[in-house]
Amino acid sequence: MPTARRLNVLFITLDQWRADAWSAVGNPVVRTPHLDALARDGTRFENHFGQCAPCGPSRASILTGLYLMNHRSFLNGTPLDARFTNLALEARAGGYAPALFGYTDTALDPAVLPPDDPRLLSYEQVLPGFDPVCHLPSQRMEPWLAHLRSRGYEVTDDPMDAWSSGRIAAEDDETAFVTDRFLEWLGEQDEQPWFAHLSYLRPHPPWVASPPYDTMYDPADVPPPIAASPEPPHPWLEWKTRQVHPLLAAGPDARNAALATYYGLITEVDTQLGRILEALRQTGHDDHTLLIVGSDHGEQLGDHGLVGKTGWFDPSYRIPLIVRPPDPSRRRGHVVTRFTESVDIMPTILDAMSLPIPPHCDGRSLVPFAFGEEPHGWRDAAYYEYDLRNPAPPGAMETFGLPLDSCSLSVWRTAEHKLVVFPGSSLPPVLIDLERDPDELHNVIESDGRTAARLLKQMLSFQVRSKQRAIIHTKVVPEDLLPPPS
Repeated sequence: MPTARRLNVLFITLDQWRADAWSAVGNPVVRTPHLDALARDGTRFENHFGQCAPCGPSRASILTGLYLMNHRSFLNGTPLDARFTNLALEARAGGYAPALFGYTDTALDPAVLPPDDPRLLSYEQVLPGFDPVCHLPSQRMEPWLAHLRSRGYEVTDDPMDAWSSGRIAAEDDETAFVTDRFLEWLGEQDEQPWFAHLSYLRPHPPWVASPPYDTMYDPADVPPPIAASPEPPHPWLEWKTRQVHPLLAAGPDARNAALATYYGLITEVDTQLGRILEALRQTGHDDHTLLIVGSDHGEQLGDHGLVGKTGWFDPSYRIPLIVRPPDPSRRRGHVVTRFTESVDIMPTILDAMSLPIPPHCDGRSLVPFAFGEEPHGWRDAAYYEYDLRNPAPPGAMETFGLPLDSCSLSVWRTAEHKLVVFPGSSLPPVLIDLERDPDELHNVIESDGRTAARLLKQMLSFQVRSKQRAIIHTKVVPEDLLPPPS
């Protein structure tokens, strides 16, 4: 890493961007030239997994370095415990002023706020430690809506009205807007090291795009969804797919049109990324900036009869990740096939900043991979979780008679197999042989109990090792037993 001056850090996320939805990995339809070029100039992590879904929990894992079982922010709106430090607070303690463009989807801890604090009325608050230079939560996009009015658009206070109108030009939509605000801020930065988190909403729904991205891809060209299993479905999956998503109820043409727009939204973000890369070069920041581009979670897009991010299938949790340090000795075009996870983002950024990594972090720094080194004892499996409860009954709790704290699933995914268990409930486990069944259609738990038992032992051992450990490395001793000062 460069030592003449401290690093700048730009951490960019796309929301709901699944691992196969860009051209660098061979997608035959969507075009992402700037993301592809960034991957060629840095390191692409091929088996990168989010820790949970939906947005709030997944971002809590990214920004605290904690698994869901440790930060316990299970749903959008579940508060993030204020006792946990986070990436922004640690960077601020290290001398940075972390800037946010977009959102973190944080529900603040009511234990540290007055009971009438208006911030308790929305889960779309700012993670403590960030300066909200341009806070743009998806449900309350006042800065963007004000911008539209200044440009002559007649819009209400509901961003859905703006999206659904079909009248917003690409240079005025929210993707360009948040990019413009970042570029303005970037132009004001001097020699002081900076840290910015740029969080794009897209390609998250609503799947409505501005021209030319709305018709850039032909729905006839998009790949078909992975079909549902021919076997009797798992009880939870059967219940979930009975709640037919309106997109699937409208038929395959509607699904294909939505996927074509999804691709268009990705290409639009890619276009804006191109503007950012050029600005970094023009301003001279490129030589001192660590650039990380990733996602919070994936999207089913009709696979297995599901839309959104849910269940245990790879499309919901396997996501892209690119890391490009500014050091000229970095490996270029390197593809890492080892399992990496969202909990690795916070340690990676702090490591690159030469700041200490808090002992509570569940992840590890990815910096060595960017220089062709593999850290000792790296993981051989990915671990992620999903909360099954539904705030609006009837949900899984009522349907399956599950107590509140048993309404979850845990996944242990190796290169060869995937084990899904439902702790504390009578829902049956799932075992997938990924080598023979990469589309995850067949549950082989009954025919391969030995593999299931081996994987379950691995998962349980991992969970014991990974339990929340914020202060277990600290020991309180009587004063007379302390060593004398040196």
